[in-house]
Amino acid sequence: MLPDGTTLELESELFLTPEIYFKPKMTGKDKIKPLDVEIFDTLMKLDATIREDLSKNIVLSGIKIKGMKARLQKELEKLATFPIKITQAEKYSSWVGSSILGSLKEFEYPSKNWITLKEYYKHGPAIIHSKAGTSLKK
Repeated sequence: MLPDGTTLELESELFLTPEIYFKPKMTGKDKIKPLDVEIFDTLMKLDATIREDLSKNIVLSGIKIKGMKARLQKELEKLATFPIKITQAEKYSSWVGSSILGSLKEFEYPSKNWITLKEYYKHGPAIIHSKAGTSLKK
């Protein structure tokens, strides 16, 4: 239910969003690899002496989709001949990381990294990309 009282009934949409992580071709993006394949390929690029240690210390962060950890574990185990262990990041891990970043000298106020409300109103969301040195592709 939305704040205004509107009720949304979702059916297959509930399952499509997480499925895109494992079948990105559903989006029409043929060059994007599935998440499990990307992780496995990254592990395989590591020196064999550390691969197993790192494969048992994969942290899933920023994704709060029910069943995601179990699904990723299952998909990776199909690919790997070595043990895989995935842990779910704590609820506030993204905030903790951001607070650490924000405490760095480069982010002290005033800084070129800060976006003032005045700048945001003047330039809109594009100011974020301008400050970060990135661009939006439409």
